Amino acid sequence: MCKVVIIFSILITVCAYAQQEKIQLSINPKHAEVGQVFNITVTSTVQGAPEIDNIPTAFIQDYSIHQGSTQEMDHNTGIVTTHYFFSYSGMITQAGKYTIGPAFIKKGNKVYQSGKVTVNIGKKIPMRSGSVER
Repeated sequence: MCKVVIIFSILITVCAYAQQEKIQLSINPKHAEVGQVFNITVTSTVQGAPEIDNIPTAFIQDYSIHQGSTQEMDHNTGIVTTHYFFSYSGMITQAGKYTIGPAFIKKGNKVYQSGKVTVNIGKKIPMRSGSVER
């Protein structure tokens, strides 16, 4: 009887954890040059349009916005989780270290929040064309 209670408790804990709403903010690449395009991506288990705080005034968003969803199944428990993603691309016009976020998604009366991310924008290095001599 004790084993049944323990197994039942573990299953309820696993199911409760699998149902938790999660939201994550990421940047790729985390180090870029002035004028180099990078992506800001919000991935979540909550369906809805994300809002991102603290976007720098030097950020110029291009017209590329990607969104979609994927599903993942835990074959041990049979639980299917849907992950939604929203990706914005753009560039920053001034060198510096910028903190972006958090991102928020509202579902019903609840607001889910991600963490913050940092992107380092370095000065643009001028390149010269030329040839390699031996």
